[in-house]
Amino acid sequence: MGDNTKTNIEELLNNSDFLKNAQNIDLLLAPHHGRLSCYKQELMDYVNPKITIISDKSNQDDVTASSKYSSNSRGDWVLKNAELVKHSCLTTRNDGTIYAIINNGTLNVYCEK
Repeated sequence: MGDNTKTNIEELLNNSDFLKNAQNIDLLLAPHHGRLSCYKQELMDYVNPKITIISDKSNQDDVTASSKYSSNSRGDWVLKNAELVKHSCLTTRNDGTIYAIINNGTLNVYCEK
């Protein structure tokens, strides 16, 4: 989603090509580093991701929407520090480097701090 603003996200939700390809996705990279200022519930309702990833730093001043992304993502198993754990939202701030690998149509997510 990059640095899409709420206005850009509204445009995407009115785009038939986007809608055709974005429903019930496995992985969402949260818009604008997962900041609350760009969180849009209608997007989450439509894309319905298994896991949302927020790429952020510990020195961010703006408020993160990680709890909203977490409660609006379905969740999946993630290998985190050699332990299999169910997660719905991961952040680079808390979880370190995040790897998403698709192998034979199966999503595998790994974290290492």
